[in-house]
Amino acid sequence: MKFCELKKHINEIVVPKELLSNIKKIFSSKIKINGDVNQILADFLVNGGGILNVLSKKQMSWIDWRHLKKSCESSSGMTIENNGILMEFLCQYILPNIFNIKSLILYQEPSFESPENGNDLLFFDEYGNIFIYEVKSKISNYFGHIVLKEKIKNAYTSLFCSKEIKNNKKISIARNVTDNLEIDNNMKDKLFRLLEAIEDVKGNIVDLCSNEDIFLNICIVSNGFEYTEEELKNDLVHAVQSSVYCKKNCKYIDKINGICKINRLGKSVILNIISVEFNTELNINSLNSNIIKIIDDKGLDVRC
Repeated sequence: MKFCELKKHINEIVVPKELLSNIKKIFSSKIKINGDVNQILADFLVNGGGILNVLSKKQMSWIDWRHLKKSCESSSGMTIENNGILMEFLCQYILPNIFNIKSLILYQEPSFESPENGNDLLFFDEYGNIFIYEVKSKISNYFGHIVLKEKIKNAYTSLFCSKEIKNNKKISIARNVTDNLEIDNNMKDKLFRLLEAIEDVKGNIVDLCSNEDIFLNICIVSNGFEYTEEELKNDLVHAVQSSVYCKKNCKYIDKINGICKINRLGKSVILNIISVEFNTELNINSLNSNIIKIIDDKGLDVRC
């Protein structure tokens, strides 16, 4: 499963002139996966190094594999409609292969069932800049441009309008990762300083928009998009400049004029739209069953 192929298909879309102060860049990427996506993903996660990459491990112990197997078994009887946790997990691998960045978040156990609180993902680049990613996903049989518009607005409001950004645990994880990085002390000091700045904003993440070393990103991941560039541009202008899809009880909405009175969405972000198209249905329970089967067939959870 070569997510690095996304680099070949990345397309930069011109930012609408009305949003030049809101959006720095817009990237659109598409890749198709043929075959049973649940088997292909399971093979990628277990045999293709997907789990090792996200956990930043060279190898997994038998107890690690047992933890993962139990995690899969515990969710096998559930009806899971939100695939966002899996998409966040996969973005740990997908995004570095597209944008030449490295993750500052490691999951504490080999499980993708329970995400940590706070902004979804944190990355850094070769210059010590930090990239915050708010990830939203949509698994659907229909994904027209209006649904994409709603997801983008939801990502905007999640990033800028939350009353409290609970980053403490993820910042703690990122500090530990930074401490163990094989980089010079000057870059480490810079990363520690930026992580402290993220922690200090509390619920006012908009304050980070003026920091030249921190980049705020919205990432929309789906199993297929149907939109034209013209539709996307028109939708973006309406989504950002109006109160459409805002929470109805938000006290900052000007209901008469249909706008936000404090306009937190007037801050600049980078928008990434990633389409991973499947020709079969992505099903968490089927994926888990395939992961369990590979672990059992290879005896990965058996103590040596």
